[in-house]
Amino acid sequence: MKNLNHEDLVKMITNAFSGSVYPGDDALVPHFDRDLERQRIMEFFKRKRWEDLSFQSIDSGYQGEGSVCLYFMTTEALRYYLPAYMVITLDEFDDAEFFADTVVRTLTPPEAGSEDFKQFIAWAASFSQEQREAVKQYLLYMSENHADDFQLEGAPDIALNRFWRKLLL
Repeated sequence: MKNLNHEDLVKMITNAFSGSVYPGDDALVPHFDRDLERQRIMEFFKRKRWEDLSFQSIDSGYQGEGSVCLYFMTTEALRYYLPAYMVITLDEFDDAEFFADTVVRTLTPPEAGSEDFKQFIAWAASFSQEQREAVKQYLLYMSENHADDFQLEGAPDIALNRFWRKLLL
């Protein structure tokens, strides 16, 4: 499959994740660690569909730094809200550059062999083949169009080379 343009990639992501199921209000952040940041995330994202989120809604409605919310979510909530962040970064990269860093870091597995790597593989396995292909195409697009715009230069290629280009699942 050749690399997609912006519009086709947004459609691919939207279609691939359209059947995603909301994880439930109580499964947005881990139960054991509900500090102020996680409480804010839980309150902000509660009952929100990923399709309804925009850069503006997060930037103006969330009380903290909206770009880091994915780091604090459960794996189920992360899987559910990931496509929103992907589409936001495609549609508004200049304003949402920090969101893109978060997405790519989230999609970058740790070095192979660690316990964290095994957890990443289990998380990635929860995506359908269509969703994994959408993620791969997103990273290819980011690499092709924004590789030098990340805090870690070439970050999309790192994610691709460690896992998504191979689609080991």
